Amino acid sequence: MTYPTSRAKTWWLLQALSGLALVLLLGVHFVAQHYVAQGGLRTYAQVVAYVRHPAVAALEAAFLVVVAVHAALGLRAVALDFGLPAARQRGLNAALAVGVVLVVGYGLWLLAQVRGGAG
Repeated sequence: MTYPTSRAKTWWLLQALSGLALVLLLGVHFVAQHYVAQGGLRTYAQVVAYVRHPAVAALEAAFLVVVAVHAALGLRAVALDFGLPAARQRGLNAALAVGVVLVVGYGLWLLAQVRGGAG
């Protein structure tokens, strides 16, 4: 029987923690977006006004980061489950890291645009 390496344990723990954070942030997101809003839905103008609050923007940014990291770790796990050779894991890790940086960067740019009044 083979046992996971320390690095594999770290990746697994990171995915488990990001999953827990995702559940918590998703709960806050749903409550704030659908239960606090009168009528259950917000108009675009109400969403923009809501997101301009610094605490809300920080929560939405954290939500974006956690979703991106959790998704990348999930894709990595699937690739490893399908038997990705060890020689290709470093390339996969780098590609996923670049993908997370691009997705988070674009999402934060969009958040800044909405908060800045563009649109």
